[in-house]
Amino acid sequence: MSVEGVYIDIFIPNFFTPNNNNENDFWYPERVEDYHEIEVSIYDRYSRLLKEFKGVQKGWDGIYNGKPMPTGDYWYVVYYKDILGEKQKLIGNFKLYR
Repeated sequence: MSVEGVYIDIFIPNFFTPNNNNENDFWYPERVEDYHEIEVSIYDRYSRLLKEFKGVQKGWDGIYNGKPMPTGDYWYVVYYKDILGEKQKLIGNFKLYR
């Protein structure tokens, strides 16, 4: 049996700057259009869930409970289905700059 390798083309930005200048104002994985069942969760340094998304979205604007979150590191968990239909997970962090 042989299994072909598949390149996952999801791009995870490592920072964003939600300052309403229309550049990097939202954080969300890019090139996810082929992953219809994508799920994205964003956490702060205390493991508090800040935002959840399903499917292709605009992304997180750096707001939690109506207040802007401070500059700092935030973490994500991304679930998607691979070519065989199995659920895969990506974990990492990114920086919010104010």
